[in-house]
Amino acid sequence: MWGLPGQTLEDWQAEVREALSLEPDHLSAYGLTLEEGTPLAEDVEKGLLDLPSEETQCAMYLEGIRLFEEAGLSQYEISNFARPGFRCRHNLGYWEGRDYLGLGPAAASTLNGERWTNPEGEAWFEQVREGRPCAEREALDTSTRALELMMLRLRTVKGLALDDYAALTGRAFLDEHGAFVRRLCEGGLAEAKDGTFRLTRQGMLVSNSILGELFEEEQESSGLREKKPT
Repeated sequence: MWGLPGQTLEDWQAEVREALSLEPDHLSAYGLTLEEGTPLAEDVEKGLLDLPSEETQCAMYLEGIRLFEEAGLSQYEISNFARPGFRCRHNLGYWEGRDYLGLGPAAASTLNGERWTNPEGEAWFEQVREGRPCAEREALDTSTRALELMMLRLRTVKGLALDDYAALTGRAFLDEHGAFVRRLCEGGLAEAKDGTFRLTRQGMLVSNSILGELFEEEQESSGLREKKPT
């Protein structure tokens, strides 16, 4: 994990090299995210702990990618790297929007256009004993599925296939988001070619901001179309 309090670029390089010395087939490397209300976030806010600068954190991310790939671990998602044949199939299925079934207490599932999460602990045992299905199910409408499609696919190096967006929404991605896409491409944050829209490594560094803006556009676009008279 990079971006930790007090961590330097040299610290991160040493940690990566130590991990690589174990010759793993797969590695995940995440930047620290402060969760509001946690002791760590409060200590940082009070100035008791110092995080690396934004510039240093960017350097950590890019240096990690360089070292991983030098060791034969190719990036296939923002935070995941693997040797050929060792990409995580579970994660890929999730990022590609495939259905999945979760079994057991607190397990989440997405299947046939619905999402649900099993109860925790004793409540789950009672549900099983009584043969009751999960009561809280969320029907995933097209707008929700479109947002998730963009969010998940743009985390991967393959990016978003524009045909997949069109098949789901009935709309052309570049018609809806062309100006936004051009701005990102001109800034070196994204690429749009061969029927695919993907973030560059520089774009992945600011993916949360990019996705936030893209989501706003998508919600406005889909909302306007839904309000049009038939």
